[in-house]
Amino acid sequence: MVDDGKRASYLLDGRRVTVRDLLKAGLVTVGEELTFARPRAGETHTAIVEKSGSLLVDGRRHVTPSAAARVAVGTGQIDGWTAWVTKEGATLHTLRAQLLDTVARETSAEPAEVDEDAITPSESLLSRHEFLKQAREDADDGEPHVVTVRDLLRHWGGRARGSRISLRVEADLDNRGLTTSPNFLSVTLDDDVRLVIAEPEPATVEDRGTGTDSADIVVLPAEVVERGKIGLTLGNLMNASRVLIWVKPNATFEEAMTKMLLDDFSQLPVLRNKYEIDGAITWQSIARARLKDPDALFSDAIVPAKDLPYDHDLNHVLPMLQSDDFVLMRNDHMEISGIVTTADVVGLYGDRTLPFLLIGELDQELRQIMWRTFEFDEEIRPICEWPGQRKLTSQDDMTMGHYQRVLENPARWAKLGWPLDRVVFVARLDELRHLRNDIMHFNPDGVSPDAVDMLRNMLSVIRTFGGPEGS
Repeated sequence: MVDDGKRASYLLDGRRVTVRDLLKAGLVTVGEELTFARPRAGETHTAIVEKSGSLLVDGRRHVTPSAAARVAVGTGQIDGWTAWVTKEGATLHTLRAQLLDTVARETSAEPAEVDEDAITPSESLLSRHEFLKQAREDADDGEPHVVTVRDLLRHWGGRARGSRISLRVEADLDNRGLTTSPNFLSVTLDDDVRLVIAEPEPATVEDRGTGTDSADIVVLPAEVVERGKIGLTLGNLMNASRVLIWVKPNATFEEAMTKMLLDDFSQLPVLRNKYEIDGAITWQSIARARLKDPDALFSDAIVPAKDLPYDHDLNHVLPMLQSDDFVLMRNDHMEISGIVTTADVVGLYGDRTLPFLLIGELDQELRQIMWRTFEFDEEIRPICEWPGQRKLTSQDDMTMGHYQRVLENPARWAKLGWPLDRVVFVARLDELRHLRNDIMHFNPDGVSPDAVDMLRNMLSVIRTFGGPEGS
């Protein structure tokens, strides 16, 4: 049975299932022996389920099934969820799927609960569960489900890839043994991704395990497991509707220049086919070739071109762009699918700068209000200092969350004397606090024009009622 008390519907909403969850549900038992058979190698390995949810292999504890399987074999990448089998013949993956089905049935039988931290209501959790369950079946049949990143996020009630929703998507996919190809974080919102069987994770330090004489290991909550790669990639820059324009090595100057003029390009890839690169042609290379020899051949103007995978970290590309002005990009099928230029990166960082600056201005305006209006020790510290949190020494230590706590307090709000509705104002401030987190903690999609307008409007309101002359 799933834990009584609060039901485990959170397992359908962004938390990785662990062996401990299987224990609590009664699907495995403490001391149960699991086996991992490798007929071709003539080997059968065993693991003992411990109370902590760890697996004991050859006297060593391991946090995850995959870590235990890798250590048992001694090498390689292995999905422990499909490797370890109970005496009844069920894999841990099968038991995990069974647990998620049970939770889904229990969730559908219960009245929907209001969860202030949930991205979507419980009704959507059920449809998401069915979507992912069907996606796994399709992947097992060799016909992976294809969906745009934008439509994928809609199953989690999201419109952009903020850190919180991205972690939830990854956890829910992982619970079904799925991943996206290409990585949904490394392409644009309008690119297609396939939901495919996840490759086993590579070996990590924790594969060494801990000895049996140590205290029970502490399994970190799955929701705090961080993404393996965070950062802008080449693929994040490519417009999904943008078709790559290129020429063959036997093209003419007229063909290349016409294509460049019609689309206002400074360079074109020169490809033998969608996989093989000859180089690129640019206005500069054309000028150099013809100045050197008025009768130069098209091949004389071809210059080398670097190519990188779509998920390559954009920070590592910047030095290449400084020297070459462009790089070619390969998609997850290794096809040349795009070209990224210095102008693309300049435009991207320009779009990201404005929200960052507006957030900074909002923070400074609110901080000034805290300094001008409230006594720190008597009116701010009692509200903002909670057990276990770092101590504040002055208004300069306050965050957006602290400002919100002060302003949602009726007595503090009344002291401002603003002719505004406190609840409505604080609700908008809470939206902007989450927006600030996405901007500062990384969101590959940036922010929408609507969000920029919200920031500007909030600044305007604060400056109208909260300036020195109005306070």
